[in-house]
Amino acid sequence: MPTEIELIVSPVAGAGAVGKKWPRIQKALWKERLDFAADLTEGVGHATELARQALADGYKTLVAFGGHGTINEVVNGLVVEGRVDPEVVLGVIPGGAGEDFRRTIGIPADCREACRRLKGHETGLIDLGQMEYTMEGRQGRRYFANFAGLGFDAAVVERTRRSWKALSGTIPYPMSIVTTLVTYRNKDVRILLDGEELRQRVNAIMVCNGRYIPGGCTSPLMLTPAMGSLTSSSSAMSARRSFSSPCPRSIKAHT
Repeated sequence: MPTEIELIVSPVAGAGAVGKKWPRIQKALWKERLDFAADLTEGVGHATELARQALADGYKTLVAFGGHGTINEVVNGLVVEGRVDPEVVLGVIPGGAGEDFRRTIGIPADCREACRRLKGHETGLIDLGQMEYTMEGRQGRRYFANFAGLGFDAAVVERTRRSWKALSGTIPYPMSIVTTLVTYRNKDVRILLDGEELRQRVNAIMVCNGRYIPGGCTSPLMLTPAMGSLTSSSSAMSARRSFSSPCPRSIKAHT
């Protein structure tokens, strides 16, 4: 039988802050007498592979220690053949850039307190959004627990990833917003929303499941991630629309 908890650690998250904190986090977990195993990620997509392997090994509690990228990769690893085992629980120890998901589900910012929460049995259901896309001629599918952005937002995230990874916290995202504004051009899009087709030239499209989006901003509606619906917002639309997820999934998370 495996140990109780599998930790998936991204040592490069938060400009290396997670790697520096990891020895202290280990001590905090041992102090709480938590039975755990841990694996460190080695690159993009590795957290998804580690999560899938942990499920195959029989783990039921998987904890992501890193930023929003690490959490997203672990979430995608927990979805197997389009479903999530209802006995599997996701845990989060904050450590990287982007604390939107942590704030939405009420995880403490203090890492030691977050470790203490893992001892409890309080969990909550979180809806998952599903995104299908084509990139370089190949079709793909990903899931998200908090937020998905297209257009300007995606360009900002890509610039943040490429240019500001040496900085931690919320500073890189607003810096990328300013620099992206100089070169970005709006996009022509076709949107199918609640059976209605919209063709517009837009700056960005945001699909929110949680209360907060990158940069610490509040999403268009004060959502909770277990409402069974997502909210879509476009900067070129005068009204915000709420729509049900076409393929709802949910996952249990420590709160």
